[in-house]
Amino acid sequence: MVLFFILSFLIGAFPSAHIISSLQGVDIKKTGSGNAGATNVLRSVGWKSGVTVMILDVVKGILPFWFYPYFQVDAVILQAEWIPMLGGFLAVLGHIFNPFMKFNGGKGIATSVGLYLYLLPIPCLMSAVVGAVILYWKKIASLGSIVGFFFLPIFYIVYTWEGFSPKILSLVIVNFFLVLFTHRQNIKRIIDGTELSFKNKSNGT
Repeated sequence: MVLFFILSFLIGAFPSAHIISSLQGVDIKKTGSGNAGATNVLRSVGWKSGVTVMILDVVKGILPFWFYPYFQVDAVILQAEWIPMLGGFLAVLGHIFNPFMKFNGGKGIATSVGLYLYLLPIPCLMSAVVGAVILYWKKIASLGSIVGFFFLPIFYIVYTWEGFSPKILSLVIVNFFLVLFTHRQNIKRIIDGTELSFKNKSNGT
């Protein structure tokens, strides 16, 4: 179980934004917002590189579920259903607290999307639509991400109604607060009215 968790964290820590931008001769940590995520790559390097990073980051959230069946996990401390979910969440943490980037990675949105695309595909897609609407309306990526993840637990409860899992719901809620944590500076700028949008040359996300 420990090996599976370590591998899940390291999968999330794969520095996709850094590698893809470096191939284009750009140091993503010294460009744009300095965030090692798909949004900054898209704005600073180009849409092809941004989309590539986004896909890779989404896949990082899915991979622990694919690898889990190949591990003989002794579910003594944790119930078996918790283990792959925690593996996916550890991939998100690996992306954010990336040991290959001095524990300063991206904000975990795309990797979280991968986690819930596998775990809760319909509620996740519904939340993604809400986030996309907010992004189209306000042109602020951080606001779209925050609002989208705010609605994820709501859509999960509504979609499953009485059949929802308290374990999954608790994971979704914790993930939402993690989104708030990684976007704390963005939230301050949104409140202050200084958060830059896609209308501008650079973005604060």
